[in-house]
Amino acid sequence: MKIIAAGTVAAFALLIGMGAARAETLTEAQVIYQTTTNDKDGDTAVSAEFFCDAHTVAIDSGHNNEHWDDQSTSSAFEMQIIEHPSKADLDRCSLRVSATANGNDRWDYNIAVVAFFDDGSRREWVFENGSLNSRDSHTVSQEFPMSNHR
Repeated sequence: MKIIAAGTVAAFALLIGMGAARAETLTEAQVIYQTTTNDKDGDTAVSAEFFCDAHTVAIDSGHNNEHWDDQSTSSAFEMQIIEHPSKADLDRCSLRVSATANGNDRWDYNIAVVAFFDDGSRREWVFENGSLNSRDSHTVSQEFPMSNHR
């Protein structure tokens, strides 16, 4: 009878997660845009999103009433969290940066992303030498694999 009781307690502990390693999950993310040699026009909409396995995990969008001068850096923008992947899962994700001009606009940039996790840890990525050239109001995108940066 004691063996059965001990086994039942152990099984229950596994079911509720006691003693199991807990994956650090995404709780917050911020993005910072740095314009390099070609400014972003005030009427060009820019967005950045984490996507994993074709699912959007976090997104920052808009910025279409903001002109970003050459050699300027934005403040940190909070990304809207849609899903909560683990820190390890982010290695399978990518960052997609998109721009839609009102007409034509080429924007050259670097982008930094900081992700915060429920265990208090954080990860940072910096992607350099991005360039988006939106013509005739079409949306253009550039993707950066998260696994390439630590």
